[in-house]
Amino acid sequence: MIGPDRRHDLIGDEPSCRRRGESRGDVRPLIACDVDLRPGGAWRYLCRISAGEELAWHGGYREIEAPARIVSTEVFEGFPDAESLNTMTLSEDHGVTTLQTLVQHSSKANLAGHVDSGMEGGMPQTFDRLDDVVERAESVAIAPMGFCGRHACRSG
Repeated sequence: MIGPDRRHDLIGDEPSCRRRGESRGDVRPLIACDVDLRPGGAWRYLCRISAGEELAWHGGYREIEAPARIVSTEVFEGFPDAESLNTMTLSEDHGVTTLQTLVQHSSKANLAGHVDSGMEGGMPQTFDRLDDVVERAESVAIAPMGFCGRHACRSG
């Protein structure tokens, strides 16, 4: 559990985001992570799948209410017209922090493409990384850390 004054540390900055992406020896390592975490700022993640193909996502931050809420856009660069609006909230109740993400698409076709992309297979890996961030934050006094990755890379 991350206390309410540290919940925003799960998002973090570019260097910690990049370290996290490289730290697990994943088949789909994160090879670039650019984050300007402020309203009006932008982000971009790039990973490479085992076949050498690069997959990238980018977006912009619309609202940041540290430590509890971030509203941002997201575009998988393979489908540049399928931008989504994502609202991530972190809430605490009786010592348990809950992360929720609402993903809003502009059309049913974009929603179906997102759901059918295979991203669900990579979500356990993403949440394993988040567990690592939380575990480390609980065990040592650390500077703000980053959590990288909204969806798993996909080979399709």
